[in-house]
Amino acid sequence: MGHMLNVMERVADEKINIAFIIPSLHPGPRIVEILRGLVGLLGTAENGMIRAAVILVDDGSGPDYAARFETASDFPGCVLLRHAVNLGKGRALKTAFNYCLLNFPSLTGVVTLDSDGQHLPSDVVACAREFLRHPDALVLGARNFKNPGVPFKSRYGNRATRWMFRFVSGIDVLDTQTGLRCIPASFLRRLMNVPGERFNFEMNMLMECKAARVPVAEIPIETVYIEGNKATYFNPFLDSMRIYAIFLKYIVSGVSSMALDMSVFSAILYLIKPLSISNYVMISTVAARIVSSLYNYFLNKKFVFAGGRGLSSIARYYSLAAFQMLLSGLLVGLLSHAASSLVVGFKLFVDSLLFAASFWVQQKWVFRKTTGFK
Repeated sequence: MGHMLNVMERVADEKINIAFIIPSLHPGPRIVEILRGLVGLLGTAENGMIRAAVILVDDGSGPDYAARFETASDFPGCVLLRHAVNLGKGRALKTAFNYCLLNFPSLTGVVTLDSDGQHLPSDVVACAREFLRHPDALVLGARNFKNPGVPFKSRYGNRATRWMFRFVSGIDVLDTQTGLRCIPASFLRRLMNVPGERFNFEMNMLMECKAARVPVAEIPIETVYIEGNKATYFNPFLDSMRIYAIFLKYIVSGVSSMALDMSVFSAILYLIKPLSISNYVMISTVAARIVSSLYNYFLNKKFVFAGGRGLSSIARYYSLAAFQMLLSGLLVGLLSHAASSLVVGFKLFVDSLLFAASFWVQQKWVFRKTTGFK
């Protein structure tokens, strides 16, 4: 190591290879303290031979906060970018990404942090140091939500989101909503096309890591909440709805398709079972799945995943549907030998398990997109 990370002097743009990004809306006086502490540590910490800039984004805070932003931007190495109106944290980050990509050709990566004082400058520098060891990875600063000072909404909101994210993506991270992230420069162009203008962008970023094969690493950081986290603009209900929107839409699509499938299955079963037709369970399953799959395909394509084009997505979808249909028929048929009167209940149980597994397959394979995750 042995070299200083230096932002104490403004350096030529072509020499900057790391940028610290702070999106901010209606910042308090702490924004000046944050920048002072960050610049001070960056000027003395030994973190590798790099040149850094600090990008502060005013996300439409308005004239009442203009003086505060101007004071903050006077720190050496700080660049101020402005939105005329509030566009959301996701858009503010993309604005900064775009600036860095256009102006810093030697960029190794960026470090994002919040402006409310939750991230200590020492933790920011520690994350940057870890990122320098793994410049191709997304490095997260993970808070400890088991600490007694963590607000209830943050503790249980993170737990629910973490469980859901692990189920969908297969990635297990401790803190899905942390704003302290080190992002490789090679990943920034792809993130510019990832949907999400507000807090949902940060979740979408994590989802995109799976598709882009970007490894995710975490280091523990201090858990700091100022006045019970009063300054945050994260709305636990509204922003959770944005984050979970795709899951909720998938559930609506799946439940309505399942209801249609069960209705058709039960009707055909009722008609042909008395005729003693061999394999009546499989016949009923196939007929019900043909009807419900057509309905489900168009609903998922347009309403849920908004991806997949032409015959390729249809072929993938029906390959998955055929596999599910056969597996459902075989499992329900085997279970019905034990109790034929419970065959409808068996089908509901089996298809519920297959429904959960199908989400991941449809998102990553059937309706995959090259421009990012929605």
